[in-house]
Amino acid sequence: MKALHYNKKEFKFIECDKPTPIDTQVLIRIVSTSLNAGDYRLVQLNSIPKSGILGNSIAGIVEELGPHVKSLNIGDRVVCDTSDCGFGGLAEYITVDESICVSVPLNVSLLDASACPVASTTALNALRLEKPIKEDDRVLIIGASGGVGTYMVQLAKQAKAHVTSVVSTHNMDQARDLGSDIILNYKKDDITQLKETYDRIIVINGSYPLSFYQSHLKPNGLYVMVGGPIKQFIKNLILCPLYSLGNKKFRILNSKSNISDLQEIIQLISNKKIKPIIEKVYPFDKAIEAYQTFEKGHSKGKIVIQISNESK
Repeated sequence: MKALHYNKKEFKFIECDKPTPIDTQVLIRIVSTSLNAGDYRLVQLNSIPKSGILGNSIAGIVEELGPHVKSLNIGDRVVCDTSDCGFGGLAEYITVDESICVSVPLNVSLLDASACPVASTTALNALRLEKPIKEDDRVLIIGASGGVGTYMVQLAKQAKAHVTSVVSTHNMDQARDLGSDIILNYKKDDITQLKETYDRIIVINGSYPLSFYQSHLKPNGLYVMVGGPIKQFIKNLILCPLYSLGNKKFRILNSKSNISDLQEIIQLISNKKIKPIIEKVYPFDKAIEAYQTFEKGHSKGKIVIQISNESK
């Protein structure tokens, strides 16, 4: 099978053996894989999976069953988050345990399904951390235009919260279309002059000081750091406990793969309550270009790599 392999600071396509499912594993023909921050973080940290194959958000079709599989059948359409089992999504085939597979309804395309793992569940986790947001909560989302941000806006509006989205000029229409109540353009608006206070501030991208967020949290409000540069993460790791000594809490999200969260997201999409925002779909032979585009940041939603046709 064909796979995109990373080694010695470069990507290249290789041919390798198609895996064989054992025990409760299934063999999946991957239709599409979306890129997430974990893909380039592993490269930055030189912590590549043992296989050398990145990609942790996959959707595809079950082609072979291990001898003890009980919940799936050949031909089933599934979506998986492989973050905790070696990534491996930038390949034509993968074996995974049946326990991490979520069935995809027929009214949800596998391209859309592959845009769900990690990004959507990270957004869900951030909105439910410590105490779920509720109706009329005021939520400020810094960096509301990428893969996580576009889900964040939609999920917050599903909870009937009041959402203020901070985006760049070319993402303002998208933020409005997704339901944001207030849209701020960080390229033109002086965000530091905000007068509003919020029940929850969620930072996906942004470099404002913690003192700024502290001054804009309501009493008992919660700041959640979801993403950002590694230096900023380390700084927050040191300072968040200090800023949490009062009644305002500062947290760094440690989002975990959770099959029930992914099932919930897929059901919301099937019911037309939310939708994946895909900026561009790349063919597999353009996967390196897709990664390079993703690494630059500022995408309007998800970048998806189509590895095979759904009906193939």
